[in-house]
Amino acid sequence: MSSGWRGFATNLVRSVRMWGELVSGFWSLRKLGPSVTVFGSSRIDEHHPDYAVAYEVGRLLGAAGYDVVTGGGPGVMEAASRGARDAGARSVGCAIKVSHTQPRNNHLDVRLNFEYFFVRKLMMVEYSRAFVFLPGGFGTVDEVFEVATLIQTGKLSSRPVVGIGEQYWSAIRHTVDEVMVASGAIRPSDASIIHIAADAPAAMTYLLERLGRP
Repeated sequence: MSSGWRGFATNLVRSVRMWGELVSGFWSLRKLGPSVTVFGSSRIDEHHPDYAVAYEVGRLLGAAGYDVVTGGGPGVMEAASRGARDAGARSVGCAIKVSHTQPRNNHLDVRLNFEYFFVRKLMMVEYSRAFVFLPGGFGTVDEVFEVATLIQTGKLSSRPVVGIGEQYWSAIRHTVDEVMVASGAIRPSDASIIHIAADAPAAMTYLLERLGRP
């Protein structure tokens, strides 16, 4: 078999695996109730200030009647899942298989495991009515800009996007305003897609003003 055909066969097998993950994800989440997705770093522990903020976010969302979706990992994701369950809401984790071992998040009612990041992100976005971002690394920044891009381009209906942590998100917002908008790469109105809140209660006030209670 030529190298061209071998490459095609390999990609064909990969595409079947991707399709399988898509079908499994859609099937598993088909009955998910009104939900909000919480994003943030996996690299913090329960002693980090952001852990307490994420827990409060999950608890407040759960108390308001929303299920909470996360990336299924430790850190911010574990804290938000834990808060949701303590409030009596359902916690859903869309976990990704990575090369390094991560502590298991034991605060999930539904756990989905994905090989492909793009399938995982689709599941974290598709069913959620809003998105909450806490500080994180490359993955979190990738996710916030992908959500913003989907809303900007009309591929996703307009939904609230909230970044909690003024110091962290204001630095990124400065780049958006002073570089992207200033250079004409995006419209000034695009910058308003991402709202910045000081803490969990402020974020909830913003969300409930736009979503109400389910």
